[in-house]
Amino acid sequence: MNSYSNGYVPPSSDEIYFNYALLSHIKFSLVVLFVFLALMILIWNSQPWFEIEIKRANQLPQETTQSMGGRNSNLVLQSNIKWSDYRVRSGETLSEIADRNGIGLSVLLKYNRIGNPNLVHVGQRLKIPRR
Repeated sequence: MNSYSNGYVPPSSDEIYFNYALLSHIKFSLVVLFVFLALMILIWNSQPWFEIEIKRANQLPQETTQSMGGRNSNLVLQSNIKWSDYRVRSGETLSEIADRNGIGLSVLLKYNRIGNPNLVHVGQRLKIPRR
């Protein structure tokens, strides 16, 4: 009587090695995939471990006065500026008033809260910064 009469044939050593290698490869691939997914989740949800804050020393306000007649006026918008009152006369424009007083039109508009520079009335009071 043959010991293999029930139809079972034991695997050869080559088949055993192939099955073992294939199983090892599948296990290794699953571990690599799991580690990769874990790293991707950590990266996706992570906060930066450092923060960079950039400060500019001696930063000037955004608006300074415009140049007037070839010379530069260095009047900067500051809180310690002295003010003078000015009344608009007939025929004057805001740009003429700004040039005459050595300030930029944008400065004059900002400090007097004027939205439309073409809308100025005779007798209107303006605040003009002085050096």
